[in-house]
Amino acid sequence: MKHLPRKEVIYKQLAISGIPLVIAIIYAAYGYLSVEEDKRTITTLINYFAAGFFFIMWLVGQYLRTAKQIDDSANYEVLQAGISDVKESIRQLHALQGQKAEKPVITNSLLAGAQKAINDGHVLAGLMQSGVAFEQAIITKAEKHDFYREPRTPVYKAIQSLSKVMNKNIINELFAVWKLRNQLVHLSPEAAKELESRPELYNYFEWAISELEK
Repeated sequence: MKHLPRKEVIYKQLAISGIPLVIAIIYAAYGYLSVEEDKRTITTLINYFAAGFFFIMWLVGQYLRTAKQIDDSANYEVLQAGISDVKESIRQLHALQGQKAEKPVITNSLLAGAQKAINDGHVLAGLMQSGVAFEQAIITKAEKHDFYREPRTPVYKAIQSLSKVMNKNIINELFAVWKLRNQLVHLSPEAAKELESRPELYNYFEWAISELEK
């Protein structure tokens, strides 16, 4: 049974090919009726349909490929973040948040584990776990408001959707934290070593998750 096509894949493919199929049928009918009556054959009709359908599907494929590249570029802004990239992200976060006087109170088990890892001296591992907790908090918040319906939806789009229910300034800060999270995933060795001495970055994730849990 595991080798059978997945239903969601079939439904997705039907959704993608539906409009091209209709256009190809119209094109084939037009082409078929345009030729002289004595030259109208099933082969002529099939040729028009096949040419139209596969050309349109090629255009659709190009569009989807380009859209995915744009989404990937926005979701992962750098393939490998160096020290200067990380420092710039931290500077932007500090400029956005300033000095937060209140210590947020949250009950997130993943974040608690991240804090313990940092306290035990595993700073980078703790920060990366904080990033995972942050991502889950974004998805949970978006799902709560019915903004996140497709599992493959880029997380940055989920953050965008939250602008309907959250303050614009907070959304900008969430984007800044998300950028830092992406850089944690794609750190250069030098930047990774640098972050081992920056346990205070945990506070940004803690603040972001506290806002998302409200």
